[in-house]
Amino acid sequence: MLAADKYDVPLLIEICEAYLVDTMNTRSALEALEVASRLSSATVLKEAALSTIVHNSESILFSKDYEEFALKNPLLAVKVSQSVMRQLKSRLYAKPPITQ
Repeated sequence: MLAADKYDVPLLIEICEAYLVDTMNTRSALEALEVASRLSSATVLKEAALSTIVHNSESILFSKDYEEFALKNPLLAVKVSQSVMRQLKSRLYAKPPITQ
């Protein structure tokens, strides 16, 4: 995907992004976020990676992989932390459904 961006091949960027989003899992989310952060056009990949990390935050944020990721990418680690806090806050203040 980085090569497709470097050589400005938009269709290949889209194909790579779609593949990475479709195969996203907890093990690949940090790397995908790191790649997406380097490319201005990879907003879908960035959102998918961030969403995967947020929804699996307990297992990801307490892993050795995340420690290494945070050391290499401090600004991204801050964004991840902010996203996790937003998610926790929305769960905490979510109104229960009204039943009649």
